[in-house]
Amino acid sequence: MFHRRKFHRIIAGCVLVVALGSSTEAQTQEGGKRLRGITLGMGVGAHAASSVTDYINAASLPPIRDRLDDFHAVAEFSIVPEYQVTTDWSVALEYGYQIKSFSLVGSAGMGRSDFSYEVHLPTALAHYLISGEGYWLKLGGGVGYYFGGFDQTLYGLNRTETFRAEGIGLKLEAVGNTKFDDSFYGSVGVDVRWIFGGQFKTPEGRVASVGSQTARFESFTVGLKFGVMFLY
Repeated sequence: MFHRRKFHRIIAGCVLVVALGSSTEAQTQEGGKRLRGITLGMGVGAHAASSVTDYINAASLPPIRDRLDDFHAVAEFSIVPEYQVTTDWSVALEYGYQIKSFSLVGSAGMGRSDFSYEVHLPTALAHYLISGEGYWLKLGGGVGYYFGGFDQTLYGLNRTETFRAEGIGLKLEAVGNTKFDDSFYGSVGVDVRWIFGGQFKTPEGRVASVGSQTARFESFTVGLKFGVMFLY
């Protein structure tokens, strides 16, 4: 189970930042309106979690041709409420969710092993705003406290083991919004994200480890997202 108390403190702090920012008057070039909205997005990323893939390869023992590479595709979904606090800056609170699953058959008829990997990505963001007739461009980044989950069902076992880890995350991004009407915009974004965390462990404290390979909550992702932004 994640440390919910830490998570709630992070969310409360980010909400406070947004609330304080809402008291600042701000006008923009885009119709003289303040940016105040919510973005829904989904996308795909090139995700490198070397210690996780090395652990999966060691635990499932697939043929060499089927071994996982360091980089693999990961799906990501996000929701981002945002509020402009000055003429040139906005603050936002992103909740992102990454998910990926693997299924590998061991060599010499050892059977199939299944793995799933998920990451919860609450992130406090700040954006530098560039606006014009019918568009917004946002450049910025932020920091968050992330929570990772890792489940495995190894060949020969009829039970699933669950491991958890947590750590600090950093993100940089560029997002473009194109106007469809006064309150509805398209959204395209690119981002890079780093996670620095600890070992994946069961609730009892057992580490996800095989031989010298230990799965750690550490990764690097380059992502591309598409979505929509609603202003209110």
